[in-house]
Amino acid sequence: MSTHHGPMGPGMDLDMESGDPAELGAIARHAKAEERRNRRVERHAALVEDLAGHGGVVLTQIAQKLVVRIDTLMAQDPEASAYLSLLRDLTRELQVGERVVQEEMNALLRKELEDG
Repeated sequence: MSTHHGPMGPGMDLDMESGDPAELGAIARHAKAEERRNRRVERHAALVEDLAGHGGVVLTQIAQKLVVRIDTLMAQDPEASAYLSLLRDLTRELQVGERVVQEEMNALLRKELEDG
C-alpha cells in the first residue's frame, strides 16, 4: 500500500512512523528475527555443552544416580537377583575356561621350548 501520492501517481511505500521506505522496516524485522534465532541456537549449544561436553558432566552424574537406583531396585527384586546370581556364576565359569585355555597354551609353549 502506497502512502505517497504525487502528481505522477502512487509512489514508494513508506513506514508511517519513521518515514523510511517500508522495505527497510521489513529488512530490519528480518535482521532482528535472525538475531533472536542466533541467540537461541547459541543458548541451545551452551546447554548441549553443559549436558554432554567435557565428558558429559551432567549426563555422567545422572547415569551414576541411575546405576545406584537400578542396583537398589534389582537388590529388592527376587527375579532380578536370581538373574544376577546366574550371570555371576556364568562369568566365573567363563573365567575358569579362560584360565584353563591359558594354562594349556602355557604348557604347550613350555613343551615347545623344552623340545626346541
